[in-house]
Amino acid sequence: MSLEKNRIIIIFSIIVFFTTLTIRSHAAIIYITSIDVGKQQKVTQKDIFRIVFYNVENFFDTICSKDYIAFSREGSYHWTKNRYYKKLNNISKAMYNCGNFDAPDMIGVCEVESKQVLEDLCKKTILNKFSYRYLHIEDRDPRGIEVALLYKPDVFNLISYEYIDLSIDTSVYIARRALLAKFCLDSSDTIAILVNHWPSRYSGLNRTQEKRNSAAKVIKSVCRELLSDLRYLVIMGDFNDEPDSESLLEITGTKSDTIYYPENKYIYNSFLFNPKPNKGSIKRKGRWYYFDQILFSSPFISNSSLTIKNSKAKLVEECFLLEEDPKYPGYRPSRTYNGMRYNGGYSDHLPVYIDIIRTKE
Repeated sequence: MSLEKNRIIIIFSIIVFFTTLTIRSHAAIIYITSIDVGKQQKVTQKDIFRIVFYNVENFFDTICSKDYIAFSREGSYHWTKNRYYKKLNNISKAMYNCGNFDAPDMIGVCEVESKQVLEDLCKKTILNKFSYRYLHIEDRDPRGIEVALLYKPDVFNLISYEYIDLSIDTSVYIARRALLAKFCLDSSDTIAILVNHWPSRYSGLNRTQEKRNSAAKVIKSVCRELLSDLRYLVIMGDFNDEPDSESLLEITGTKSDTIYYPENKYIYNSFLFNPKPNKGSIKRKGRWYYFDQILFSSPFISNSSLTIKNSKAKLVEECFLLEEDPKYPGYRPSRTYNGMRYNGGYSDHLPVYIDIIRTKE
C-alpha cells in the first residue's frame, strides 16, 4: 500500500509540474503578443467609437396610444406580443452586430413609436448589459413613428438636446422633427448629432420633393449655426433621397462646387463620392437606393484629434439581415412584413455606420 501510494504521489507531482510549466509558457506567449501589438498600433480599440444609424421600420409597441391602430392585435397587421418580442430580439441582434466586436457606442434610429419600445430594447434584450440611455419625445407624426438616439453614457456625456422643426412656414408642413443633441466625447471634444427622418416618397417623388428640400434648408441653417461654435458635427438619418438629390446637395454642394460654412468648414457625404454599384440601404422594385446616410463636418477628415476612419460611412450587410429576392436578382432586406404577410424579419432598411478615431499625440 505504501509503495502504491508513493507512485501516485510521484505521478501527480509530475502532472502538476508540466501543467504549471505549460500555463506559464502560454501566459508568456500571450503577454509578449499583446506587447508586440501595442507597439505596432498607435490606436487601440478604446480609441475607436462606432456610431450607427438604423431605420427599424414600424417598431410599434402593443399599446394603442394614437388613432393609428394598424399595429395592434385587432389591426390589419395583427400585431401581437409574440411578434413584438420577436422584433425586439431581432433589432437588438442587428444593433449588437453593428458593433466592432462590441455594441455600438451610439445608435440613431427612426420609426420608433414610443419610449416603451426604447425602454424594452435597452432593458429586455442583449443590449441590457451596455447600460444605454436614450433621447426621445412624443412627436407629431400621425402614425406615431419618431426619431430617437441611444448612447453609452460612459463614452458620450450628454450636454443638451432639443427637437428641430423642419417646416419653414405653414405652406410646407412637416410633421416629423429632427433631433439635435450635443455630447462631450470621453470628457474631451464636443460633438453635435442631428438625427433625421425626412418625408417619404410614398405619394410620389415629384409631389413630395418640396418637403425634403424644405427640410434640407432648415438643416443647412442649423449646420451653419452649429459650425460657427464647434468643429465636430454628424448628420444621420433616413433622408428618403439619394446623396446626389437636390435636397442633400443643398447641404453638401455638388462634387465640383462645395458649400462652405463658417471657418471654411464643409459637410462631407462619402456616399456622394464613393457609391458602390448595386448597393444601398433600401431596395425598391429591384433597385438599391442610398436613403440612409451619415454626413459629417470637414474637421473629421483633417488632421485633428478626431477623424472618421477612411473618411467613409459604410453599410452593414450582415447575411442575416438579408433574404433572397423572389422577384428580382440578388437579395433584399429581410422585413417584418412583406406587404400584409408576416415575415418575422428585421427592417426594410440596412444600417449604416462610421468609426470615429481619437488620435493620440
